[in-house]
Amino acid sequence: MSDLVRAAHLAPSVGPFTIRRLLFRAGVFKSDQFERSEIVPALPIIEAELKEFLSANELVAAKRDLRALLGVPIETG
Repeated sequence: MSDLVRAAHLAPSVGPFTIRRLLFRAGVFKSDQFERSEIVPALPIIEAELKEFLSANELVAAKRDLRALLGVPIETG
């Protein structure tokens, strides 16, 4: 969880709750110990929702860092 929070550029005090909530929206109903196979399909939802919390520059960095953490190619174009 801490790696996800860091990669998402969220504050440690609210990051775990925010990540859980975003995963819940994506249909991942766990409280901890998320598997890569659960997070990757939820990534578009997570990335879209992060714009509510992050500046434009932070959002770009968060997308890059989340994808790097999960081994998902960075979208271009």
